Amino acid sequence: MPTAPTVTPARRSDVGELAALLAEAFLDDPPMRALVGARDDLRERAESLYRGMLLAAPLRDGTIDVARTDDGPVGAAIWYAPGRGGPSVLRQLPQLRWYLRAFGAGRIRYAARVTTDVAAYHPHVPHWYLQAIGVLPTARGAGVGSALLAHRLATVDAARQAAYLESSTARTGALYRRHGFGTLRPITVWPGASPYAMWRPAREPSPVVVRDLPPEGAPHQG
Repeated sequence: MPTAPTVTPARRSDVGELAALLAEAFLDDPPMRALVGARDDLRERAESLYRGMLLAAPLRDGTIDVARTDDGPVGAAIWYAPGRGGPSVLRQLPQLRWYLRAFGAGRIRYAARVTTDVAAYHPHVPHWYLQAIGVLPTARGAGVGSALLAHRLATVDAARQAAYLESSTARTGALYRRHGFGTLRPITVWPGASPYAMWRPAREPSPVVVRDLPPEGAPHQG
């Protein structure tokens, strides 16, 4: 019987392994392939792309979640907390060398323009942003994606906050809907792919039921 995954924050020492994991998870993802370009070295470029993403603000903030089993990491999710901005290609100078390896000097401005245009679809209210969630192909169907989502959404709900993401396939869209996301609109600025925006509104607190107190001096019944 497969071991249920545990979810813990990523460490800096995890970055190389997680970059390879996400590259494997997204190797057939249409938006990733459209952004990087379908080349012979796609896997290596994808790994550089995710290394750059992993080294951004979420690593410092502790908002990269890793699903682990006895065999090691099997999934990861990169979240941006409210007020922490969002992903950028050209503005994240510490990660720029990894983005250059991913896109090449001739394509990096194109990638920056696409990511900027996609960011314009974000709702203009504070929210958590799921930049990427990936599961190793060998671990799919074992509840890894659900474990990752449930872990972070518990924090989101406790703070009564909203969440936003982009879905690129019907399979991932179904997963997100099971966790309370609804479709907002298609994202039409991504050449070669058809992702769509999804939104999860802030959860209302559960009502607290307070029993009427008996009049002062009235006897209490056990």
